[in-house]
Amino acid sequence: YSKGFPESGLSNFAVDALRDFACKYSGEDIDIALLNFGGIRTDLPKGAVRVYDIVSIFPFNNYLTILEVDGRTIEGMLVKMARRNKVEALSGVRMKIDGERLAECTVGGKKFDYHKNYKVATIDFLVTGGDGIEWGDGIISRRDTGILMKDVIISEMKELMDAGKTLDLKPDGRVVIVNPKKK
Repeated sequence: YSKGFPESGLSNFAVDALRDFACKYSGEDIDIALLNFGGIRTDLPKGAVRVYDIVSIFPFNNYLTILEVDGRTIEGMLVKMARRNKVEALSGVRMKIDGERLAECTVGGKKFDYHKNYKVATIDFLVTGGDGIEWGDGIISRRDTGILMKDVIISEMKELMDAGKTLDLKPDGRVVIVNPKKK
């Protein structure tokens, strides 16, 4: 399984795992999870998944951070991603980009509402402006967990294995780009 733009089975699994773990950890519904593609460093080889594989994929010491963010900030972030045609890995969000325009967007199956505050699971690297992610004054609250991203993935993988499940990672159409801008 490899990472791929604008989404892939591996990136979707990672960001969905982050969101799922954050929900369990916080006891709250997490609306959105956000990871940067640059933080997913390599492919997941076929066969048994080893801790070594997870550490190779997520080699950085990035920590899970849970935020409450105002909708206008989230909207600005998604519009900027659309304008650049560079969408980071997202969970809880489905979007359609037409050219450089954010044409459609839902969060949790509901039309995006810029008047609403959203709970966001991400990593500290992105909270501090990594990969050009800008939060401005939009962060209402921040909860640093001290839990490494690689440990989140290891925990979620262990839970899958303990349940007797296997990975079947596929893109699901959460990000669709039509009429992409020319480079």
